[in-house]
Amino acid sequence: MRNTVPNIILLIVAILLHGTNGFGQTVSATLKPTSIVLGEQTSLTLYSVSDRGDFIHNWPNYPDTFNHIEIIKRGNIDSNIVGNNKRYSQVILLTSFDSGSWIIPTVPYSIGQVNGKTAEISLSVNPVQLEGTDYNDIKEIIEVPAPGIDWLFWILVTIGVLIPMVLLFIWWKNRKSKGVPTSKKPAEPPYEWAMKQLKILEEANLPMQGEMKQYYIRLYNIYRHYLSATSGKRILQSSTDDILITIRHQMNAEDFTNISVVLRIADAVKFAKYGSSVTEANDSFRIISTGIIRMNNIKS
Repeated sequence: MRNTVPNIILLIVAILLHGTNGFGQTVSATLKPTSIVLGEQTSLTLYSVSDRGDFIHNWPNYPDTFNHIEIIKRGNIDSNIVGNNKRYSQVILLTSFDSGSWIIPTVPYSIGQVNGKTAEISLSVNPVQLEGTDYNDIKEIIEVPAPGIDWLFWILVTIGVLIPMVLLFIWWKNRKSKGVPTSKKPAEPPYEWAMKQLKILEEANLPMQGEMKQYYIRLYNIYRHYLSATSGKRILQSSTDDILITIRHQMNAEDFTNISVVLRIADAVKFAKYGSSVTEANDSFRIISTGIIRMNNIKS
């Protein structure tokens, strides 16, 4: 009997020591809050304390979807050492879009020499409460009357269509009435008129004032008017290429080349693609003036 008592005491101590070690390696699972509305989030926290030398062989792993519950985000498994203990924790965000009472099931884990399962946790998911009684009362089905003609809508549509059409017609009519500008014959003979206009342009001294664009436009137009008046063709509506085609057989190669260069310079200056110098402007004036004089001598 005396030998039996010490043996019983040793057995109890061993059981207590073993139980303490196993309890220390238990993974607890807590849910906050335990009641949510549809689509709201709740946090599931997993926590464990074990001996410093123990390793995680199998941390609790919940599936992405279970029992009408969905995992939104899995936090990292954090660990820190406090004395001889090692602490593990993880936060998992959950939600549900089905109202009811759902169970977060047990899942297995293995830490050190201990194998176990987490506890079951109940989650209550409540429907969204709508304010007022109009949403909750059951009412009779009311027949919806057939919609009538929306006169205001059709009046606005008609106005929106007619106004652009009227404006387009007015623009087209004015454009047609103006027509394509034609070259008007100067009241005086073309040559005298051209020489007079060249003299006026020369006296304006536009290149020295920095008015290159206006200078070349006027110089080009004087040449256009002269060609139009002497050839009877619509030179004013012609491009530079068309004008060169018209005059290439009316002068020698050198004069044609010089005239071509001046007309190209005029186009470039007009569209701000080229900045002419005062010397070049004076040379252009001389070439156009000489070209008109020689063309007049040939026609005479």
